[in-house]
Amino acid sequence: NANPLYAATFLYTLPTFIKGHRKPFEEEDIYETITDLRSEHLGNKVEVLWRKSCRTDEGPSLLKVLISVFGIEYITWGFVLAILELILKPAQAVFLGQLLLHYMPSVEEGSRTNLTEARWYAGGIVLLSVLRIALFHPLMVHSQLVGLKVKIACCSLIYRKALKLNNAAFDKTSLGQMINLLSNDVIIFTKCALMLNYLWVGPLQCFVVIYLMYCFVGLSSIFGVLLLFLFIPMYYLLGNLASKYRSRAALRTDDRVCYMNELLSGIDIIKMHAWEKLTTSLMLSLRKYVSY
Repeated sequence: NANPLYAATFLYTLPTFIKGHRKPFEEEDIYETITDLRSEHLGNKVEVLWRKSCRTDEGPSLLKVLISVFGIEYITWGFVLAILELILKPAQAVFLGQLLLHYMPSVEEGSRTNLTEARWYAGGIVLLSVLRIALFHPLMVHSQLVGLKVKIACCSLIYRKALKLNNAAFDKTSLGQMINLLSNDVIIFTKCALMLNYLWVGPLQCFVVIYLMYCFVGLSSIFGVLLLFLFIPMYYLLGNLASKYRSRAALRTDDRVCYMNELLSGIDIIKMHAWEKLTTSLMLSLRKYVSY
């Protein structure tokens, strides 16, 4: 219900911060979940398309389902990111360069900007900074909201599937795997939502920056860019190594959750036989096993 100014500047959150500063939050102080973020609403939307995907000849694809539900909303904010990275940022750098020409005594009179032009460039820098701030923060918030919607929808599907599993299915799927899916694996959606649009905006920005550097600096600027490109294979190898270790840590986390569930299920026996120290040492060894 906030007006556009409050929504753009996030001033609608101020009463919540003031209330939380005065006293601890209680249940009636928390707003109800909006419809677009309700688990039932998102789960129903994704489940309908998932069932249709299961009936196709190509087989089910969760990625296609998520793209069909949330793709348009996410790519819309991707275009906002493109405006920030491809227009506002390069324009600000160009304006700053033209402003500095006014204060460089070594520049010829014909190439130096006059006082009026310098003022216009300075005003342009300030205006672009305000526009970047006004667009960047809503972009980050709504990108995270899209990631949150994907996370909620996937959690809803996992929970619905878990309720329908029979005893035979637990021979292949452990409780630790389900808990790990709901607690750890789905977090990646909110993290990816912040950076996924950079996969197509980044290369375009690279071409824009290379063109501007070539226009203002010349051919020598290309060699600096080529030096940066040499690091791409190294980043690729590091990414593969990180993915390998994350997969290994996920498997170990599944084992740890299974052990912890068994310990909690038998906590009365542990207390009855005074096995607290043994259980503590076992828990610490499990945590070290996951860490290393």
